[in-house]
Amino acid sequence: MSNLPWLLVGDFKVVRSFEESASDSDYSRAGMEAFDTCITNTELIDHHPSTGFYYNWSNTQANNPAIKRPDRVLINHHWSTVFPNGNAQFLHPGVSDHAPSLVKTRCS
Repeated sequence: MSNLPWLLVGDFKVVRSFEESASDSDYSRAGMEAFDTCITNTELIDHHPSTGFYYNWSNTQANNPAIKRPDRVLINHHWSTVFPNGNAQFLHPGVSDHAPSLVKTRCS
């Protein structure tokens, strides 16, 4: 990539593993492996520390509930070097089906 800090935040529409879904999953193993390989090849990692809601998406259906973790805050090594005290938090979703993410940088 580059020597610049990278931050990618969003709904990636897929989880990295079946453990990131607490319901019957409609994700394909090939899709999860491709996503995981992409993250690995681009040398990105999930932002740590990350707090709040682990499962950050819900279908909001009472009769057939599904919760998953398709939303991510990904960073590269340079981000963690420039913002060593930063953190990511997944907040209460409120009326949305996604938990909003809040990234704090806290420059040192």
